Order: sequence, then C-alpha cells, then structure tokens
Amino acid sequence: NALDELSICAAELGRLDEAVTACSRLLDGTDLPLDQRPRVLWNQTFAMMQLGEPRETIFDEPPPLRRGETDDLTFTITTSRRRELFERTMDALLTNCLDHHLIGRWICIDDGSSPEDRELMQQRYPFFEFIFKDESDRGHAKSMNRLLATVDSDYWLHFEDDWQFVKPGHYITRAIEVLNDNPELIQTVLNRNYAETLKNHDIVGGHMVVSHDKRFCYRVHDHIDPDSPEFARIFEDNPGRLTNAQWPGFSLMPSVLRRRAFDDLGAFNPGAGHFERDMADRALAHGWKTACLDDITMLNIGRLRTDTGPDSPLNAYQLLGVQQFRTYPETKVRLAPSWCTGDELATLWRRQFPANGHWKGLRLVGSNEAFDFTVVVNHPGVNQIGENDHVISAHMEPQEGFRTYGTWSEPLAANVTHFQSRDFAGNFLEWHLGATYDELITSHPVKSLDLSSIVTGKRLSVGHHLRLDFLHHLERHETPIDIFGLDNNEMFRGYRGSLPWLDKRDGLFPYRYTIAVENNSEPNYLTEKIVDGILAECLVFYWGCPNIHDFVESDAIILLPLDDFDEARRIVEAAIRNDEHAKRLPAIRRAKNRILDDLQLAPELSRIARGHRRLDTLPIHLINLDRRPDRLAHINERLAHVAPIRFTSRVVRFPAVDSRELVIDDAIHHMFRGSELPLRRAQTATALSHLSLWFELMNSDDDWCLILEDDITPLPHFTSRLGSLLGRLDDDPTVDVVFLGLHYFADDMYPASDVQRWRDVDLRGVMGGTFAYLISKRAATTLFDIAQSDGIPCGIDTFVLRNLDRVRCVEAVPHLVTSPVARFGGPIVDSDIQYETN
Repeated sequence: NALDELSICAAELGRLDEAVTACSRLLDGTDLPLDQRPRVLWNQTFAMMQLGEPRETIFDEPPPLRRGETDDLTFTITTSRRRELFERTMDALLTNCLDHHLIGRWICIDDGSSPEDRELMQQRYPFFEFIFKDESDRGHAKSMNRLLATVDSDYWLHFEDDWQFVKPGHYITRAIEVLNDNPELIQTVLNRNYAETLKNHDIVGGHMVVSHDKRFCYRVHDHIDPDSPEFARIFEDNPGRLTNAQWPGFSLMPSVLRRRAFDDLGAFNPGAGHFERDMADRALAHGWKTACLDDITMLNIGRLRTDTGPDSPLNAYQLLGVQQFRTYPETKVRLAPSWCTGDELATLWRRQFPANGHWKGLRLVGSNEAFDFTVVVNHPGVNQIGENDHVISAHMEPQEGFRTYGTWSEPLAANVTHFQSRDFAGNFLEWHLGATYDELITSHPVKSLDLSSIVTGKRLSVGHHLRLDFLHHLERHETPIDIFGLDNNEMFRGYRGSLPWLDKRDGLFPYRYTIAVENNSEPNYLTEKIVDGILAECLVFYWGCPNIHDFVESDAIILLPLDDFDEARRIVEAAIRNDEHAKRLPAIRRAKNRILDDLQLAPELSRIARGHRRLDTLPIHLINLDRRPDRLAHINERLAHVAPIRFTSRVVRFPAVDSRELVIDDAIHHMFRGSELPLRRAQTATALSHLSLWFELMNSDDDWCLILEDDITPLPHFTSRLGSLLGRLDDDPTVDVVFLGLHYFADDMYPASDVQRWRDVDLRGVMGGTFAYLISKRAATTLFDIAQSDGIPCGIDTFVLRNLDRVRCVEAVPHLVTSPVARFGGPIVDSDIQYETN
C-alpha cells in the first residue's frame, strides 16, 4: 500500500520517473491484487505519457556491455536500412535490460543496408556476429530461417529494429522464469497483450497466471475464434477497447523464445502470404501457447501495424521492396511423370514444400482431387491427361533422353500452358536427401570427413565415363576418397557401401567436399547431383552444366576440367589442403538458401502458375494503323506460331493515331513543348497512341497491361517465357515497366543469357523502343502526370527511359521479341515512324 501511495504522490508532485519506478515494482511481484493491476498499469502509463515516452535518446557512444555469468541464451535482431532505429533499439536495451549479461551470443542479420551503414554498425557494436544478406536473399522469413539455422541455445531473445525499452528491469530473467513455469509456452512476449504504444495499455485478452512458486505473475494469451459469440462479447463487455484475441498466439514481437519448439514446428515459410501468421497458426495447432509480461516495458518507434495511410513512415518491408502481407489464391497441381504415378511422385516432392504444404498458394494434390494445373514430367507415362487440362510440361533428362518423347519432346504452344524449355530455363530441381525443406533450411550439417563421391556403375553417357574414370585416376594417385553407390562393379578401394534409396545424407552430410559429375554437359541441365552437394553444405567439385553460374555463384563450387585428369586432381588436392571449404562456406550457404527459396521446384512451380494466371487476365493491346492491314495479318500469323489461342484471342487491336491525319493543335504543341527536334508528326502520333493506352489503364480495374506494336517478331516459347517473367513480377512489387525488347546501337550490344530473366535497364548502348512492354497502373499514372506537368520533349520511348529515377524499368534478357530498327547507314526497314521527317 505504501508503494502504491508513493507512486500516486510522486506523479502528483511531477516526479514522474519515480512514479514509473514505483509502479514497476508493484507490477513485478504478486503482492498487488490482480484486480488492481489495471489501475497501477494506467498510473504508470499516465506518467510515461507525461514524460513523452518513447523519448528520442541518442548517445554519442553506446552504453557499455554488462559483465557477468551468461545463460544458454542467444540474442538476435533483424534490421533493414534503418540504422538510426537500430541504434536506438540497441542503446535502450543496453541501458534498460539490466540482466543483458546473460546473453551468451549476439547476432544481427541485416537486409539491404548500405555498406557505409554496415561498417558503422560493426564499429558501434563490435560484440555482434553480423550476417549481411545480399539482394537475392532479401525477405523477413528468409532472415528468420537463417537465424533458426544459427541459434542453438535453449533460449532465444529476438528483436526487430524498432523497439525501445522505456524503463529498466531484469526482463530476460523474468521471461525465462515464465517459460520454465509452464512447458507448454513457446515464448514470453515482453509487452502486455502485444502492445505497441502507451494507448495499448488496456488491450483486452488473455488470463493471468500466478507462478507455481508464487513469486511473480504473467498473462497467457487466449485465442478466440473471431466468428464466435464469445469474441463478440469481448466488445459488448468492453466498449471502446481493443483486443488481439483473434490472433493465434505466436508473435515476432520482442520476446524470449523456447528454441526447441521450432524443432517441432519447422521453418518459417517464405511462400506464405503472411509468414508470421502461418507460424502462429502452426504453433496453435501443435498446442504451443504464448505468454506476456503483464506490463508495458517498451514501445514501437517505427511504423505501427495500424499505420496504413500514404503519409505513414515506410516500414522495413517497403524499404526492401517486398510485400509484407499477401493472400495467394489456392492453386492445386497434380503430377504426371513418365516413370511412376503422379501420386507416388507427389509423395516424394511434398518434402520440398514448407511444413504447411504450400508455396504461395500452390500445393500438390492427388490424382483423384480437383486440380488447376497438370505438370507433365518428361511425358505422361501411365498418367492420363485430359483434353482441357492446363499443362505445364518439363523435361528432367538430357537431350538424348527427351528426343524419344514423341510430341512431348517439344510440345506446341497450342497444346500446353507452359513448356519449361531448356532454351530458357533449367530443370525443376529436386533433391535426394531424405530431408524436408524445413529440416534443410533450419540446420547446418556437422562436418568431420573430407572427400566423397556418390556414383552409379552405369557407363552410358559421357558423364558416366568421365565420373568413373576420374575416380579411378584419384585412387591410382592415392587421393583419399570415400565412394558410395548401389554397386561396386568398378572395384573401387574406397567403396563404402550403398545408401538408402533417394537419401544421400550419409554420403554427403559428414563430408566437406564431394565430386559431382552430371551425365551430360548441356546448357540449363543441372540435377540433384549438384543440388544434393550444395544442400549438404559441401564444396562441390563439379562438371556438367556449362552455364552453372547462372544458378550457383562461382565461389560456392569448383569446376573440374575433366578433359585433363591430372589438372583436375591437382585442383581437388589443393582445395582440400588449403581448407577451401571453410573459406567458401558463406558462399555455399548462400547458394543453399537460393536453391531452397528460389530455384527448386516448389517456388519455381508457384511462379509459373501465378505467372500464367496473371497472363490469362492481362489486357493485351496491339497498336496497328488502319492503313496497315498487311502488318496486322503478319503479326497475327507470327503470334499464332508461338502462342495458344487463349492468348491470341484476347489481343485487342488499338487503332493507332495516324500521323497523316493528325492535326497538331495548341494542346498537342503544349504537350510536346520543349522538343529537342522539330515536332515530327509520326513521333507525335506514336506517343499519343501510347498515352491513350496508359490513360485507359489508369481508369480501369487492371493493375497491368501488355502493349505490343505490330512489327514485332516474338521468340519461340513466347508465352512460356512471358508467364515465367510475370511470375517473377508477382514477387517484386518495385517493378513498374518490363521491356520485352529494346533497340541497341549495335547488334553486339544486345544482352544475352541462357536463362530467361530480367535486369534493370542500363542505358548504355540503348536506342529505345516501346514495341513490346508491360506497364503497371502506377507507372502509367506517374508517366502521364509527368507528361502533363513537364511535357514530352522527345520520343515516347526516350521519355520513359529518361524517367528511370521515377519508374523502375527492367528489360527481359534475352529479349522476348525483336523489331526492325533503322540505324544510320544500316539497311532500310519497313517503318511508319523512323524515316518520316515532317
């Protein structure tokens, strides 16, 4: 009672810090009756409000680390391009978390900060282990999985970079005591009922628990179905108050986590529309509960979850250019492989999906279930294909194999939705490790041995012979190697036996190095041979796919020149002697994460399916002059060769503005004011055609459209390539314009790639070209507004390219279409624009 009176008197006298301290002491114990806690919490909140919490305190030097006995506890923090918030979070923790000496290991994972900021972070907090992610690995879920694979302590204190402690306390000790009081708890959140601000002090929800030893109390979250009468009663009984009772429980708010819980739950799913909610749902389903300290210990200093307006500060997701929340439509895929039933393959391939069985809405289904797509692998074999099936076709064998597939060796665009041709894409990557996605993404194998190789005794293809002959060469030169395989027909001295079917872990996980030789060397042909080695975190000595570095960074593997066995052997022996595995381990793990989260069949199938769903609803405009029916006939014929009727039937002709009929009035003169050349009718008419289509998009319900001119020639597999690009577009909300082709000043300047991809437009060597491009409503609006305010002093293609700082433009590589270009001194081409000087 005296302490209670002291807190009230201190507040009345303006001694606000003293009032907060007194309230904290009351809330920390069990002497205060439970029904009096809300009153004391409000008294504390009032004093904090008067103090202006969270106060923006910036130290010239960070507070010192407290020294003392550590616990089996790791501290982690995720940060992204917000160094000031990161420093405020850390300095407040070092000042107010009075028992931070219990932390045995400090880890910071950074997503996208500048090199300068990263250097300053390292200088200010040298006790951290920093994990700096590159652009290919961006994303919060991926960061959490990196941490899951790194943290091996019993307890895990996790923060994001926008939380500031507002009062001192022994928070780690108490949070661990709470976990130890109830083995069903997955975490102790350090704020009451997920509060972010002082106004959240009275959020309704949960129930109070007094510890078994009666020394402290805490709140346990109660999940209530938001559609239930019980949930409705919360608002009836507590008018005007908020609740989080609809939330399942688990949260990424600052908390002490029980690390072993994730051995049960698996990995965070980067393919989930709301990966935190996905983990929370799984935790609830597995019986894990969330506890909270019944107190306000810290406040959010970044963007709140309730800040959704256009003037709100950017959060970490927006700074990274990734979507925070997304609802993906369910996409059901059945399999039709050549060598077994679809159900048998689905059972195997499901391990490549996260624990909840889907990747951005896509999941594999059985042959008796309804489905949206059928994936034909090689050819259908015994599996039945319906006439109206939306077929995704892919080959898993080298060319010598798929030449025997009949019509499935090169399926026509009219017969399939998508053909994953080796002309522009790799295999659907699988692994033969007997491990799930969740197991691989959250663990690192322990290495104790050096070199292995896993082989078959077959001698059919060139790679079979090279593989076996090189292993014999190594044994003749006494290079130590352990060899695994179904048989030992080759009589290797280092043969260590066979491995379980489709499970190579014992031949890879303990080894630092392995030799992987593909059966054939062909562009875009790579298989589980290299995938298994990288996922096992081996340094792979590799021969096979000539463009392997399109898929695996160069530091993550070592290429073997198997046309020279002596040189290849010297490379192997030197790498082992120089401990290259240890030096290259960060690159190997980056390659592993890229395979798991981007290249393997689950994310790839999801991208393809989402891309073609978008393509099926995408507005398609074809610009054509009324006086050029010949061009219209030619482009329709060319499209019919490379696109199915569901694409060509949706191409809508747009009657181009004809320069011969154009009257350049004052409004047009004003729109094209400041022209660097005399105003040309053809150039002006072209711009007006594109502006008209942008205006139509701006006023439609569509987010994107495809604009084509009538002189293009599309590449083979045009719609398959386009579907792949649209799938990637679905994953990158920062892109505004995708050029499917551009003109360059010289033929040798055109970008080339064996893999269909895109790159940010690089203006060096670019002439221009708006003959085929995807444009977003956001870009159309921005460019149209610029045209209205600043005018268009150049050709419409140059106008777009001059505004790269306002709209992000990317270019398909290789180009999906070509178009005749008139260059100085070059051949004459059929153009209604490029030769007109009027």
